[in-house]
Amino acid sequence: MIALTKQDIAQRDQIVRMLESAKTKVEDAWPALEAAVTAFNEIIVAYNEVVATATGFGEDIAREMDEYYSGKSDKWRDSEAGEAYAEWKTEWENLNLIDADTVEMPDAFEPDHVDVLTALPTQPEEVA
Repeated sequence: MIALTKQDIAQRDQIVRMLESAKTKVEDAWPALEAAVTAFNEIIVAYNEVVATATGFGEDIAREMDEYYSGKSDKWRDSEAGEAYAEWKTEWENLNLIDADTVEMPDAFEPDHVDVLTALPTQPEEVA
């Protein structure tokens, strides 16, 4: 092949039109993606507020347990009941609720595929 044929150029131009159409669809859908990410993150923030409430509740329960446990005698703490209580208290003290992650918007959609494809030469440069 010494150069692209008219048929090759016509096919390239058809692909360029398909790329432009596909890019328009992506660009048209972009605002919906932004709105969805914003709405999702608002839900996650509200969820994490509930996680914080649950964490605070767990800390309060563990503190009350510790006060109860600390007020007991050494004999009771060394008993089966005391050991069982200590294990139960430890489970509450180890409560570790991790916040859910928000999501980030991807980088703006700015493909240059059409420009790259149409910038390709249709034949080799002439050698002098």
